[in-house]
Parts: sequence; C-alpha cells; structure tokens
Amino acid sequence: HSLNDQLMLRANVPYVVKQLSMTGEEDINTRGLGDITLGAKYQFKPRPADKVLLSASFDLKLPTGQNNLKDAVGDRLEEHSQLGTGSTDFSLGLVATMEDPGKGLWFAGLRGRWNGKNKEDYRYGNALFYNIGYSKTLDPGAAVIFELNGRFAGKDRTESGEKDENSGGHFGYLSLSYRRDIGKELGFVAAYQIPVFR
Repeated sequence: HSLNDQLMLRANVPYVVKQLSMTGEEDINTRGLGDITLGAKYQFKPRPADKVLLSASFDLKLPTGQNNLKDAVGDRLEEHSQLGTGSTDFSLGLVATMEDPGKGLWFAGLRGRWNGKNKEDYRYGNALFYNIGYSKTLDPGAAVIFELNGRFAGKDRTESGEKDENSGGHFGYLSLSYRRDIGKELGFVAAYQIPVFR
C-alpha cells in the first residue's frame, strides 16, 4: 500500500506446503500458515539528471508459523520441517533500478537478514542476499522478469549452541516470473526458480 510517491508499506502472508523425503524414513508433509512479514520501502527522491533510482527497505518477520509440529509418535519434527522458524527476524536492503526507455527495467539489490533465536534455542544463520535482473514490459499491466538470485548464509546454531555443519553456504538461482495487475492494489505473480550453483 503506497502512502505517497516515496513510501510503500507491505505485508506477506504465506501459506506453506513442505514435503520431505528421506531414505529409509517415512515422508514428512506439513502445510499451513507460515511466518508473516511486515515491511516498508522508501524510494529516494531522484534528481532530474539521475539515470539510476535507489530505494531502501526494512522488513520484520514474525513467528506466526507453527514451530512445534510433531510426528506420529509425538517427537518434535526437525527445524526445516516446521512451518515457521519460531523466531523474530529483521532485514535491511538497498535496490537500484535503471529504466531502458521503451523496453524494460534493469535492477539489482542487496539485502541482509538477521535471525533471532526460537524457543528451542535454535538460530538460523544470518544471510546476505543479492540479485540482478531485467523486467520486460508486455503491456501496461503485465511484465516478465529474468533474474539471478544468490545468498550467502551463515551456519545455523543448534539447540546445544553448536554450529550445524550441514547448513549455510553460497547458493545461486535463476528465476523466471510473470506478473500481472489484477486490481488497483492487487497483483498476480507466477514464478519458476532453479538452482544453478551451490
């Protein structure tokens, strides 16, 4: 929701579906409300000669998704099977955009995320996200976007305070998405993402 030409408020309310298959173990399927994120984006006022526009963002993720799900015998499911992280996290980001007149829009971004600890004393590793992409306008209400997304993530801290050596690292993805306006303040997004390096 735009408050004015420079400030926009946003909310992300996810419905999560997780399916986990492990060799020699029963499949795990969980679904339900995930962690809600509330945020704000501020567009820096450009000067007439500026070719690149800058904006900053702040997001607060709340622990609204269930983090205490259990299996059939009553044991708590491991962290990555839970619907939410159980922690309050915040992110700060910076995005640069440059219009390609009559064709589309180039963009690049950098965002840091700092994760809190949940009730089980588990803390996901802090992360740095980056992206670069191009948005091609199809008509006044629709666009297709090509994008490279990446993240550097620190190692998770387990309940005992030790680092999880099977977590963290540098990941890269290519994504293609289609976006269409469906109302004054509503839009539809369909996206496909594939990992390209790890």
